[in-house]
Amino acid sequence: MDAEVKKLLALKADFKAITGSDWKPGVSVPSSPAPAPAAASAPADSGAADEILAKVAAQGDKVRQLKAAKASKAEIDAEVKILLSLKAEYKNLTGKDVPPPGQAPKQPAQSVSSIKSRSF
Repeated sequence: MDAEVKKLLALKADFKAITGSDWKPGVSVPSSPAPAPAAASAPADSGAADEILAKVAAQGDKVRQLKAAKASKAEIDAEVKILLSLKAEYKNLTGKDVPPPGQAPKQPAQSVSSIKSRSF
């Protein structure tokens, strides 16, 4: 149980880092996250997004295992809430929904003007 509490505290810290506010039950996730610190860069966001995707995959596997093992509804619900918070965290960071299991996130398409401005 201690490991799960540590996981929850880490997720709450991630939520605060992204949104700039503490997580509270019943609070809705803001539509736009708090401005990121000036030191943050786009590659760091990509790494954070990949890390969150890995957490989402692991948490999804855990929920599936609990369901297969016919765990109690309360236990499954608690783990599903963690999964949903991870998905919300990913969406706040990237602006996109988490892709279905087994699919890589879509890369943004290059704009025509950026392609035309290149010299070949």
